[in-house]
Amino acid sequence: MRPVLISCIPRLNDIQQKGLLRLIKDLEGSGLQVKLWSDHKYERFSKYDIEKIIFPVQEKNQYRRYWNIIKTRFLLDGNKWLQRIKQWNGNGDSNFARAELKKYVNESARVFTIINPLCFICWNPYCCRFGVAYDAAKILGIKTAGIDWGFLPDTFILDSKGVLATSAIFNTDPLADYNAGSRDVFTKKGTGIYQQLKATSLSIYQQAEVKIPADFKLKDKEMVKVLVLGIGEIDAGAYPADHPERKGLLPFHESAYEQAVDIARMNTNYRVIFKPHPSHNQFKQDKRVNSNLAIVNGNPDELIDWADVVFCSGSKMEFSVILKGKPLLTYGAGLLYGKQCSYEIKSPASVQTQITKAMHGLYDDRNQKNFVTFLGYLDCEYLYNFTGNKNHVIDSLLHNNT
Repeated sequence: MRPVLISCIPRLNDIQQKGLLRLIKDLEGSGLQVKLWSDHKYERFSKYDIEKIIFPVQEKNQYRRYWNIIKTRFLLDGNKWLQRIKQWNGNGDSNFARAELKKYVNESARVFTIINPLCFICWNPYCCRFGVAYDAAKILGIKTAGIDWGFLPDTFILDSKGVLATSAIFNTDPLADYNAGSRDVFTKKGTGIYQQLKATSLSIYQQAEVKIPADFKLKDKEMVKVLVLGIGEIDAGAYPADHPERKGLLPFHESAYEQAVDIARMNTNYRVIFKPHPSHNQFKQDKRVNSNLAIVNGNPDELIDWADVVFCSGSKMEFSVILKGKPLLTYGAGLLYGKQCSYEIKSPASVQTQITKAMHGLYDDRNQKNFVTFLGYLDCEYLYNFTGNKNHVIDSLLHNNT
């Protein structure tokens, strides 16, 4: 049987390695072969690592490899990847980006020719090297799925459609397919998870103490403290600005910073803090932009504590906002959008109305209740837990290939 190929970008700690090994063992136990294509090398995964297979370049199947290269180059969205590679490397060098894209296409063709996978489970298909391979796999008729960090501790996302805005659960309500009895089970499970999460931080980055402008901390009944949590735009498909993939998490603006600028313009009583995402941060220095807008880096939990309302889409920090009892506004199809867990922004014209509703706590009880149920759904039905529960991606692979 053709193997399942899994790519992995981050450096995994011991617990995470054990979680990935459990996933591999589950796939093997279901009768599937597994290969690993990783940015980092681990003794634990040496028998699965493809490096010894694809390097040095084998001479066999050269015709098929060249054909895969030609087909991929012809059908790949080259402009998308050129723009993302330039942003990823931060140098804006078109020649460098073209050389990198050529390298990624050639590497993908070589890997897929030699490994000939049944399915490519790609770690965050928006990231450049493996993202090019993900698109190439689709072009070459190889099944694809997405893998990334899960929304709960010690879990992976394992999604047949992808991750973030292209996943099966963004911008939709998966609970609509379940009856009242199942939802009660999810609520009971989610209640325990909710209590456990309240005692933790979901941020995976170590970040410094924040420095909030002194006048943003004044007590003023007219003042509304608004926090805009930026997403990792390079890792979330925000480039190029006119590409359809950007509109999932940023439907009305080219960046989360522009979103914050727009909100600040709407009302002089708003005190807006834009918190950049630490990955590929273009705003590493705090800055007072104008009288009611500031860029502040640092610990997001401290900023959530400061805020009256929080805008966030496409990040685990959506969870942190609700766990801290603050109103969440989703401006774009983030994880909790479409699930009646947040104050949803349908268009820029509705921002002030939704902020007012959030300030009065109009839907707070509803949002929290639905959030707790959704936590139970994630644990029971969607996420792959490091303890080894299978999810529907594995079931689908088995169903289609046995």
